[in-house]
Amino acid sequence: GKIAVPWFLKKNGPGNRGATLDEEAVESGSSSLIGKAHFVVHIPCSVRAAALKRKNGIALKSFLDYGHGLFYNRDEASWGTILRLANKNGYVVMAMDWRGMSSYDLLIIVKALMSKPSLFVAVRDNLIQGYANKIALLYFSQNGLLEMDWMHFSAGLGFSKKVIPTFNGKDPTSIFYGISQ
Repeated sequence: GKIAVPWFLKKNGPGNRGATLDEEAVESGSSSLIGKAHFVVHIPCSVRAAALKRKNGIALKSFLDYGHGLFYNRDEASWGTILRLANKNGYVVMAMDWRGMSSYDLLIIVKALMSKPSLFVAVRDNLIQGYANKIALLYFSQNGLLEMDWMHFSAGLGFSKKVIPTFNGKDPTSIFYGISQ
């Protein structure tokens, strides 16, 4: 999916990894632009089973915010180890590309190392934008993610959709699981 995020870079565009901070937006604490950040959510079978009131269902305990390894991307959250952990513990996994440290940033870093050291400013600034994106995703996880249509399940045609139950009926917490950063 995609979520709207406050945009603190001067150049708005999905692939513009050479962009630098809009210092006025940073100093004022409010951005004048809204960007889009891609994310992925994995709902384990055990949590789906709980929504459908099936045997072996596990109520949602936490949103697991997965942090990919250096120069990887959100696809890492699809690895079996993470999904097994989520299924066993009642976690819904969410992940996004960490701007400044993902596979999409590798070319700008190589260019900075090989021929244009001034580009390291853009790497730093994209890391800062990455923090803004992560904060937006964490906010969304606590304010609207559970209401999304794709978070509700039906046992088949003609059956009403079931909402994911939460552990002890309370809002799920957010936890972080990261690899290399």
